[in-house]
Amino acid sequence: SQLSFYRKELEKNPNDAAVLANVGYWTTMKAGRMTPDPKDPNSETAQKTLLAEAEGYLRKAVEKDPNYSFAQGELARNLM
Repeated sequence: SQLSFYRKELEKNPNDAAVLANVGYWTTMKAGRMTPDPKDPNSETAQKTLLAEAEGYLRKAVEKDPNYSFAQGELARNLM
């Protein structure tokens, strides 16, 4: 998967804004594909945990390159 690919890249380049942003993006996508089960409160928690993890990667990407518009846009979308 794309997420696995970018996680491996992150191990090689932990300070690369593009890699951080892509890990954040694909983590957000993974969270978006989850369908919380109304009978299982843990399923919603899992989705929120992934979104928080994605937010962290996206914030680091913006920190590394404040002018990187992809990271800025994905961070804004993640927060919405």
